[in-house]
Amino acid sequence: DEQFKNISELKAYLVETCLSDPSLIEVIDRYLKRIVIKRVHLSSFKPNINTVEKDQIPLLVEEFQRFMEDEINSIEKDGDTLPMLQVD
Repeated sequence: DEQFKNISELKAYLVETCLSDPSLIEVIDRYLKRIVIKRVHLSSFKPNINTVEKDQIPLLVEEFQRFMEDEINSIEKDGDTLPMLQVD
């Protein structure tokens, strides 16, 4: 655990660390975004089939995936947001 006496020490540490491992920049960038959460109720999912046989499960899963993707795509976003869904 590093202890920093001032912001300059923290900056120097971050620069040095990111230069040695550039993948850290992506992690930092991801968590500095504004998180936008949309609540999605499972009851809103209305599949085309209500009784499912074993071989129809992949079709149901694909339909649910499209439902979730449509929900997350409906969140207004820009380069500084991280859209997320909260499933109820």
